[in-house]
Amino acid sequence: MVLRDHIAQLNEGLADRDQLRAEVAKLAKVRDRVHQLEVELSDREAAHRGTLQQFEQSLTERDTRISEFNASAVAQLDEVRVAQQAYQDSEHAQELLKEDIRVLHNRIAQLNEDLADRDRLRTQLKKLESVQSRVHQLEVELSDREAVHRGTNKQLEQSLAERDRRISKFDANAAAQTDKLHEAQQACRTAEQSQEVLKEEIRVLREQIAQLNEGLADRDQLRAQVKKLESARDRVHQLEVELSDREAVHRGTIQQLEQSIAERDRRVSEFDSLAAAQAAEVQDTLEACRTAEQAREVQKEEIRVLREQIAQLNKDLAGRDRLRAQVEKLESIQARVHQLEVELSDREAAHRSTIKQIEKSLAERDRRIDELMPTTNLLREKGTELKELEKKYARTVQEYKSEVVQLQEQCAAQEQLREQLQLNAQQLQGRDEQMANLNRQLQDLQAERQHLAQTVQSIPGKDEQIDRLQQRLKELRGTLREKAVPAKTAPTKEGSRQARQNGAEPSTSAGQPKVTKNKQEDDLKKIHGIGPALAQTLHKLGTHTFIQIARWKQEDIEKIAKKLETDPERIKREKWIADAKKQHYQKYGERL
Repeated sequence: MVLRDHIAQLNEGLADRDQLRAEVAKLAKVRDRVHQLEVELSDREAAHRGTLQQFEQSLTERDTRISEFNASAVAQLDEVRVAQQAYQDSEHAQELLKEDIRVLHNRIAQLNEDLADRDRLRTQLKKLESVQSRVHQLEVELSDREAVHRGTNKQLEQSLAERDRRISKFDANAAAQTDKLHEAQQACRTAEQSQEVLKEEIRVLREQIAQLNEGLADRDQLRAQVKKLESARDRVHQLEVELSDREAVHRGTIQQLEQSIAERDRRVSEFDSLAAAQAAEVQDTLEACRTAEQAREVQKEEIRVLREQIAQLNKDLAGRDRLRAQVEKLESIQARVHQLEVELSDREAAHRSTIKQIEKSLAERDRRIDELMPTTNLLREKGTELKELEKKYARTVQEYKSEVVQLQEQCAAQEQLREQLQLNAQQLQGRDEQMANLNRQLQDLQAERQHLAQTVQSIPGKDEQIDRLQQRLKELRGTLREKAVPAKTAPTKEGSRQARQNGAEPSTSAGQPKVTKNKQEDDLKKIHGIGPALAQTLHKLGTHTFIQIARWKQEDIEKIAKKLETDPERIKREKWIADAKKQHYQKYGERL
């Protein structure tokens, strides 16, 4: 029974041994399979290492190319920023140009206002021309009146000469009528004084005519200024035409700049979209690379785990239990290895497709980079064109500034001309007042002339009286000659001679008081302009009476003025001689 049990146990042990042998054979097969898998894994690992090295090399090349692309992209971005800055500068310059154009428009409006002022100045000039014609008429009228006055003066001089001749004849023929002759002489002196006054007024009129001639010279200056204004107006018109032409040219230039800037903006937007697409593709490529690296790390980790498990299986071959456990594990490992093989094949296919996609994307990126190179060159050319346009714009702005300075100078010249015209208008107004004064003086002269004419008309009546007295004297002489005895004629003649001598002596004796009167001292301070110091100096020079000053001539005035250390014109201006005659008449009742 025990043997049977023991045999049964041995049979069971043999069965277990056979099973164990079968399992060992299976384990040997599994070990061979594991060895094959290890060899295959080592081969695949070597292949994967080569692939990974190639992939790393391609990645390094890609990284270098990406860095180069990034550098070129950074450079392009810098160029784009520079272009944007240039665009902003061009926009700012365009705004400045618009501001300058607005300022120029305002300046043109101001020039138009100045042109309106110029039209007003033209109307004022027309008024001035009418005033000048009026001045010319007044000058003609003055010349006519002066001619009339000259004729009147000549007539007066002729009448006075005739009167002097007749008075001298009357003095020679009628000594007995000295009283009436004295009255005639007094009238002659009055006429002489009026003639002197008339000459003085004529001199004043001549001075006023000289002033009017100066006014005519000012009129010539006004005409020259009008010509200058016309030339300035032509220059302003020429500048307006030139300004309109330049404004049209600048408008065309601005339109071209706007078109080029719009084209550049469109190209920059296209470049930005391409750069964004390339950046997205590069990001996807980097993400795929990271995924592949993570998968490679996972595979390395799984291979390490498999190696550890295989080492553990080699250690557990000594024991059955361990072999059974390892068989179970190997079964699971086999499934896992199969799964890993499938995953490796899938991942290898995915890596191949990823590498192909990366290569395609790199080729596409290279193609796009090659396509972007002309765009970069075009951007550089546009940048140079923008710089040239900026230089041209700077030159144009400088020209505009110089033209604005010239326009300001012309406006200042126009303002000076306007001020000069206002001054001329004021001068013409003053001359109008002078002409009014001259008209009043002419009216006074006409009244004086009428008075002189009345005085001259009274002279022929006196001449008739003198003629009647001369005729009466002749009749008396004739009657005396008829009645006189021849014997008594000589004594009578001698008596008449003695009577004449006696008559001369009384006349001299009558003139003696005048001499004594001249020897008297008058108060010279009563004359306007002579003070105590001048009166004392005149006394030292021997001038004591009014009559001495009244009889001064031009050379006497110059000598006395030189001794008094004063101006001869002062004596004339203060009218010492006329005032001396007036004081002498008031004191002695005698006209000089």
